[in-house]
Amino acid sequence: MLRVCWSTPEKKRKEALEVGKKTNNLEAVAGALSIQASYLTDTGKVDEGLPLWQHAYELALQHEDLLLARTCAFNLSIYTYPRDLGKARELTLKTIELAKSANLMVSGARGFWWLSVIDWLRGDWASSSEQFRKADAIMERLGIGVDITTVEHEAWRGWYALSVGDLENAERVLEAAERLAEKVPKITVVVTTNLALGLLKLEQGKEQEARAHFEKSVDAFKKWEFTTEPLLHIETLLHLTSLYAKGGRLGEAAKTFEWAKRLAETLKSDAGLAMASQAKAALHAASGEGKAAEEAYLECLALWEKAGWPYYKAKALITYSAAIGQTNPEESKKRIREAAEIFMKLGAKRDLQKAEAKPPN
Repeated sequence: MLRVCWSTPEKKRKEALEVGKKTNNLEAVAGALSIQASYLTDTGKVDEGLPLWQHAYELALQHEDLLLARTCAFNLSIYTYPRDLGKARELTLKTIELAKSANLMVSGARGFWWLSVIDWLRGDWASSSEQFRKADAIMERLGIGVDITTVEHEAWRGWYALSVGDLENAERVLEAAERLAEKVPKITVVVTTNLALGLLKLEQGKEQEARAHFEKSVDAFKKWEFTTEPLLHIETLLHLTSLYAKGGRLGEAAKTFEWAKRLAETLKSDAGLAMASQAKAALHAASGEGKAAEEAYLECLALWEKAGWPYYKAKALITYSAAIGQTNPEESKKRIREAAEIFMKLGAKRDLQKAEAKPPN
């Protein structure tokens, strides 16, 4: 991932861009644009940053700078996926193609890994597993050491194991990833690892431990809200809101919900807005505001459908079903069946078993 030197003044970046234009040095212009784009997208100014990434990408291709073109395509995918998984996937395929053309094997591995994440979110778990194996094979052949790629790779390996219900394997992998993350204290690495560990602890019924991991994740990003993957920040805040609300800490729950909402509205992501709506529903439910909670859940489900994230929609259906179990038992059972169908299609075995084991209201 291309990173800007934060000590470099904006004036210097603009000067570099102007010099490149005046000398008709397309490579220099593309490089300067990508630095500006990185700063903008990593500070939440996605609408301003994406066109610069696109321009830099096109110039790099024109100049046949495959390394820079690959970097720009990858960043375009990373910053596009919160809004459009299909377009992000197309960009990732281009990233892999460029990496192959330039014989950038590590970049190719990272491309396959990111493609596996996108396919998992899209609900194509068979393809996700296949792409992950391709990334694995390259990384094992190269013997890549501990860096941001390998740690995130392992964190997602644990996340995948958790999603299919293999808690024992998920715990083993995620605890190893946590140890690796101590050697690479990057914000996204810390957030990804602790979010996954928090989800694991929730699944194990260890809510205090889960909250500790989510809070550690927040500590990592609270001074820099928008990094490479801000959706992970919003998801962390969603789970903290739910735990705070469940524990009667309504003031803290309100703060984390408002924070999630602000980030989601800035990001303009249906997935992010779905998470914020789900956090709002949890807060309303804990406050005894049943009607408002139901409206928020319905808003959340519509947003998950629009975003095209089936697993997240199914998990929200389960939560919604529980919230209306007493007031609308027939609708509750209907939502359970809907979630079960999604879990079955995906291969989320543990989630499916839990859904099918729900007693009739």
